[in-house]
Amino acid sequence: MRTILFLILISCLGCEVYTEEPLPCGYYDEPYYEPPVACRVNPWTFEGECCTWRVQDFYSECVETWCYKEERCEWQVQKYTCYPI
Repeated sequence: MRTILFLILISCLGCEVYTEEPLPCGYYDEPYYEPPVACRVNPWTFEGECCTWRVQDFYSECVETWCYKEERCEWQVQKYTCYPI
């Protein structure tokens, strides 16, 4: 009996645990590799999430706010402001 229980335990060590709620498609495909400066609830719809990134290139520094659109399964730019450096 112990041998059977041991074999069942060993066979389930590689089993994956599935959650009942699937993760939103594309949510973790954020627009930038760097983590966002801040995230909060979408202020326009009060649903979903908006995150702000600080982006710098050779000639300007930008602050971009992207919101995740669940109906489109993607992040979209909502607001951006750039300053020359």
